[in-house]
Amino acid sequence: MFQPALEALEREPLERLALERMRATLGRLLRAPAHARRLGGVRPEDLRRLEDWRRLPFLTKADLRDAYPFGLACAREDGYRRIHMSSGTTG
Repeated sequence: MFQPALEALEREPLERLALERMRATLGRLLRAPAHARRLGGVRPEDLRRLEDWRRLPFLTKADLRDAYPFGLACAREDGYRRIHMSSGTTG
């Protein structure tokens, strides 16, 4: 075990920890205007149970393609010095 205290938590404290971390993740995500719009006004405190996470929309490949290159960025456009792209695939 790498973190014995965390890895051996009982279910209830483990769920509390997971919910706390999910709220923190959502809070960071909402600092990006594009994500905030996409999530429709949800706030970290709206997550009261682990199951609430399921109500949030998934980010899909189509979302990423449609918003390219800055649509889902977490910084302002003038905050980038260099952008690297890949022709990649669309499938």
